[in-house]
This record gives sequence, structure tokens and C-alpha cells, in this order.
Amino acid sequence: MKKTTSVILSSILLLGVSVQAYANQESRGPRERPVFSDVDTDGNGEISLAEFSSQDLPGGDADQIFNSIDTDQDGVISEQEFSDHKPPAPPQR
Repeated sequence: MKKTTSVILSSILLLGVSVQAYANQESRGPRERPVFSDVDTDGNGEISLAEFSSQDLPGGDADQIFNSIDTDQDGVISEQEFSDHKPPAPPQR
């Protein structure tokens, strides 16, 4: 009985921490857009798929997002393509 109670209390505590972490993330609002030079880690003036994929993306498939930004489909994101890209608006609540 004590073990079952302990497991239940641990689960409730974990759920509470998870809900609080999610609430804190939501209250921060939209994430700030990264700076091109921070994503272009090798400094060659272009963002490769490998550089892009190493970023903490808010969601979605990295390949699909990369391809939507790489409008000329040359396999890299230029600074112009990066600045022209408008991320989708977050869903309304």
C-alpha cells in the first residue's frame, strides 16, 4: 500500500512540475528570432541544412522548414532568404 501511495504521489508531483514548466514557457510569449550570424556557425555567409538542423527549433520538421526558407532551392539559406522569411504566427487561443 505504501509503495502504491508513493508512486501515485510521485506521479502527481511530476505532473505538477510538467504543467508548471509548460505554463512558464507559454507565459514567455513568442521566442526571439535568431540572428543570421548565430545560425551561420562556420561564418561562410550561408546556412547549411546541418547548421540549421543544429538549432533549437520550436517545432516541425527541420528539412521542411529549411526548404521553405531556401526559396531558390540551392541547398543553402542566404542572409536575404533568412531575413525575408516570415515564421507562421502562433495559433490563437
